[in-house]
Amino acid sequence: MSIYFIGDVHGCYNELCKLLDIINYDDNKDQLLLTGDLIFRGNKSLEVLKLIYKLKNTNVVLGNHELNLLAINNGILLKNNNLAVTNNLVFSSELEEIINWLKLRPILIINKIKKFIVVHAGILPFWGIKKIIKYAKEIEFILKSKYCKYFFYFLFKNIVHEELFELFTLNKLKCIKFNISVFTRIRYYYNYYQLDNNYLGNPVNKPIYLIPWFNRVQILNKYSIIFGHWSVLLSKYTPNKIYNIDTGCCWGKKLTALCWDNKKYYYVNKN
Repeated sequence: MSIYFIGDVHGCYNELCKLLDIINYDDNKDQLLLTGDLIFRGNKSLEVLKLIYKLKNTNVVLGNHELNLLAINNGILLKNNNLAVTNNLVFSSELEEIINWLKLRPILIINKIKKFIVVHAGILPFWGIKKIIKYAKEIEFILKSKYCKYFFYFLFKNIVHEELFELFTLNKLKCIKFNISVFTRIRYYYNYYQLDNNYLGNPVNKPIYLIPWFNRVQILNKYSIIFGHWSVLLSKYTPNKIYNIDTGCCWGKKLTALCWDNKKYYYVNKN
């Protein structure tokens, strides 16, 4: 059995199919793990979701675009915004079953035997493994609960429904909201707990006060980290044991797979 990771697909269905052919992916014996953001930007988001959904030995961590889709499905974000233009994704009659599956996807995947973590965007470098697991479980719990819709109002609109207090205090909800931003959106931070979502460029040209999240990560003595989200990196700039595999397919570049067994990369150029 081989373990493969694939970076952000963003609706690039044809390229995904080609990449699976190139790696000779066998769903009966191999494992496929994806870094999230399967959807939007490309024009075949529904096809991508349907393909990944039917594969039995595959999993995907939630990215910011999956959370956007769940918010749209809950009526929190509008269906006619710029995110929801790909192949009439949110209007499809086939989407409901996939949405139910998507809500059960993890925020991160940890393999304690192979010693890797898969996350969409990243972590804070001073988080230990116990904190990472705890924070992820809190997010996954609330997304799977009957309070999910209320939480999306808080996450996207900053509207607090009293029902949420049956689960957590307001301060705890704020912490969970912040942790979601870390797992699904982080690139740079400053002053320890302040994220910067304005500068998207590579670390070479960054403002001096910004720190890439992957600098000085404490858990690298035990775990490697595979992530997507930050396509401008193009698999560069990261230290050993941290692998960025979002290589900007939706921006006309390429879709990337990484085989964990031999650390070999495979690529498909955008058509």
